[in-house]
Amino acid sequence: MAKGLLSKLSEVLQSAYEAVANVFSGAKAEAVSVACGAKEMLEETVDAAHDVAVEIKDGVVSAARNVDAARREYVYTRQFRQYDGKRYLVCTCNGKTSAEELRFDEAAGEYYAIGRLPDPPFGRGDEVPAPIKPYHQEKIRKPLPGLTHLNGIDVTPAQGIQSARVLSGAVRDGCPQEDGCGCVLYTYSETQGSAKDFSDCLGAKMGLDDRVTKIQERDMRQAIESSDPTRRPLVISAHSRGSIHTDNAWKNVRDDLADKYYKQNPDKYDNSPEAIQAEKDAIAAQQAANATNPDAAVSPAMAGRVARRQKAKDMAERDANKTMNENVHVVTSGNAIRFPDPGQDVTNIYVADDKGKAKDSVTSLTGNTTHGQPVYVDDGTKSQAEKVAREDPIGDKYDDGNYHRFTQWYAKPVAAQYCNKKPKK
Repeated sequence: MAKGLLSKLSEVLQSAYEAVANVFSGAKAEAVSVACGAKEMLEETVDAAHDVAVEIKDGVVSAARNVDAARREYVYTRQFRQYDGKRYLVCTCNGKTSAEELRFDEAAGEYYAIGRLPDPPFGRGDEVPAPIKPYHQEKIRKPLPGLTHLNGIDVTPAQGIQSARVLSGAVRDGCPQEDGCGCVLYTYSETQGSAKDFSDCLGAKMGLDDRVTKIQERDMRQAIESSDPTRRPLVISAHSRGSIHTDNAWKNVRDDLADKYYKQNPDKYDNSPEAIQAEKDAIAAQQAANATNPDAAVSPAMAGRVARRQKAKDMAERDANKTMNENVHVVTSGNAIRFPDPGQDVTNIYVADDKGKAKDSVTSLTGNTTHGQPVYVDDGTKSQAEKVAREDPIGDKYDDGNYHRFTQWYAKPVAAQYCNKKPKK
């Protein structure tokens, strides 16, 4: 019996051992499972933390870049925006150049000199002009010179005034009727960096006007209304992008003038022989069209009235073109206008090879050479351009690659155009 109890006890103990072993085995497996799960969670947490850290780093880098871009944008464009549309009277007399900042008085319709720039090179480095020395009392500037100048893209204020300085020197040297002085009324057109300047060009080509366009319009209107023969015609020098703004201004003033002419005397245009003939031709053409296509018939009388009115408007525009060309002559250099207004008597100057093909990068890509006047790139012209570049204390580095810089290539031929147009004293 004792043996049987021992045997039974042994089985119980074995069962208990196996049960305990099973418990521990399950606990171990569970523990391992939990540990593995914890490890995976930890790895996922570390990975997620790493991704967040990378995103934060990228965000910080991006923000830093944006801040730097904004800083550079402010320094580059905001600094120059205050100069946009500013006007300077730049004169070279007896070998010395002076530059005054002007203010336009809307009520009086006159320009006043508010101060003078220090002696050349006028600027702090190659960016902004030095502060003016204000006059104790503003001085009226009348009459103004018959030559204005507007810069193109990527030109700082100091570089723009320097271009006017070179142009005034070319006028002094090329115009004997100037009595030893050459003066230019210069308008600064703001640069916002190459990309935004090109964007501005596209906007201007679509007819969007800005402050500079309005200033060009004012000059043209004053030239038309002026009784001073020394300002007829007003010669407007427009370089690169400036040619687009000037073309827009010319069209705006011409359109206003044409509308004024028509409203002042509609009978003159509506009852002119040309308008009456246009009406007759339109009626006949419409009658013939109706005969071949009755379903799409249009009233011949209506077609005639429309044609007569359009011809009258065209004639008013023709008269406005004549007035504009008698009083305003636009001289572009390195122009960026592919299709100039056909009514405008414009002179387009561009650098070209000996076959007349444009070498100026802006004109060859976006400008017009059909009515152009080429400046051939021969050895003498190149030598002169290099000489100007060496003597230029501000910028306008010699650009053998694109032939577009105003001071090197265009100041002298533009001055020649002005000297040819200016009345003799």
